[in-house]
Amino acid sequence: LTISEGEIFGIIGYSGAGKSTLVRMINRLETPTSGSVSVLGRELTTLTEREIRQQRKEIGMVFQQFNLFSARTVAGNVEYPLALSGWEKQKRRERVAELIDFVGIADKAKSYPDQLSGGQKQRVGIARALATKPRILLADEAASALDPETTNEVLDLLKRVNKELNITIVAITHEMHVVREIADRLAVMDAGRIVESGVVYDVFSHPQAQTTRRFLDTVLTEVPTPEVLDILKTRYIGRLFTLPVRDNGGTSGLLASGARDFGVDVAVI
Repeated sequence: LTISEGEIFGIIGYSGAGKSTLVRMINRLETPTSGSVSVLGRELTTLTEREIRQQRKEIGMVFQQFNLFSARTVAGNVEYPLALSGWEKQKRRERVAELIDFVGIADKAKSYPDQLSGGQKQRVGIARALATKPRILLADEAASALDPETTNEVLDLLKRVNKELNITIVAITHEMHVVREIADRLAVMDAGRIVESGVVYDVFSHPQAQTTRRFLDTVLTEVPTPEVLDILKTRYIGRLFTLPVRDNGGTSGLLASGARDFGVDVAVI
């Protein structure tokens, strides 16, 4: 598996597929039993514990259940990793103010986690993960505990983090629509192995693995159900057929020329 610098890479799989274990190897919270793990040009399996701790400063992590300190304010939660890293107090305050403004919760600086919504808590989590200016952000089911509207807001924020701060993001999820929304490329995992990987568009338009097809069934509804077909047949005269569209206008052009050349009326339903 190779993840390029500056991209958003999705790792998808059902519960137990091994995706979280895989990602925990990127920051060496898990030690591989064999093979190698190279991150930012360093082979992690050869580093000492002290070197690993130093390397982790380059890697931020966002969790599904937020993992905030309930006794600390929003500002206190974001400041915590800076204090651990030895930042001077004034610089910590400046960095905290910058981050909570970036994630859109500047007005919540003195609030405590139990006073926040789920989306606001995740924004705190993202700000905290960005505190030490990492080059990589690991998002472990970062949107799974949120409602659909809030999920989209958090995904938009992650896209901003990637684009404006040039931070590589590795997003773990079991939800295909999350990958569809933000990822450039993805890997599909099943039983501890990568069964398929590639550009999101290519994998969506031509899935190879059965696991991928099962995921796609949850987000793509291009084939009508028998019940929907019965309704369509009462509303439209003629033959119904499905046609996969995998290009930028070529298929619609073919339909138009076919209708013109053969005198067939074509309607897209």
